[in-house]
Amino acid sequence: MSFVIPEQLLQAAEKVRMQVGSIQQAQIDFLSDLIRFKTLTGEEGPAVERTLVEMQALRFNNVRTDGIGDALAEVGDGPHRLLYDAHLDENEI
Repeated sequence: MSFVIPEQLLQAAEKVRMQVGSIQQAQIDFLSDLIRFKTLTGEEGPAVERTLVEMQALRFNNVRTDGIGDALAEVGDGPHRLLYDAHLDENEI
């Protein structure tokens, strides 16, 4: 039994690959910034702020924080959207 991937899905995947390639350095810069922040519980504010800036730069929708300080945004604008929840704190060992 073989599985045939619809042409529309193949085209969408190619668009994603092209977009990722065009923002590769921005991704590296963003992740480099994140690893510099101390993000213990209660101290993650700068990492959250940096993440919100990145979400806005990527034109995510409804960029905000929730009641516990996570960075939230919506991806997509159709009837189905992805909620991105960036939970950024870490625990001390």
